[in-house]
Amino acid sequence: MANSLVKFKNRTDGNGRGKLHWGRSESDGLPFRGDAVPTYTEDEFEQKIARVADPRNGTYNTGVAEENKAYMQVMDGIANGWFQMIYIERWREKTEYHKVYIEWLEYYLEDGSRTPAVGAGEISYGQPYVSKSTD
Repeated sequence: MANSLVKFKNRTDGNGRGKLHWGRSESDGLPFRGDAVPTYTEDEFEQKIARVADPRNGTYNTGVAEENKAYMQVMDGIANGWFQMIYIERWREKTEYHKVYIEWLEYYLEDGSRTPAVGAGEISYGQPYVSKSTD
């Protein structure tokens, strides 16, 4: 039996980080993201391919057709095991529609051998805040 990701095989954009490839998704359980799927042996694939997650969030008004469609696409990914919901908050406005704030993770496989090794303490998330003395 096919896995539940079969319905997403027409998606090709990997959040701006490469094309999505679905050829191995039946066995791997996730799409591969990159320019092309590497031609590794099964052992190499197991050693070099990494499972990565993209954190995402959004606020949607279910009364606006375009926003509701985007929200339903997120819920579809969650319901079918590709995405993982982290947080959701719903509230009703004076209208009959809901507003929804949701946070989720989208999972992909990527070639981990493309990234050079980084030693401890070498990753930076921006410049630390340093107050400047005015004396």
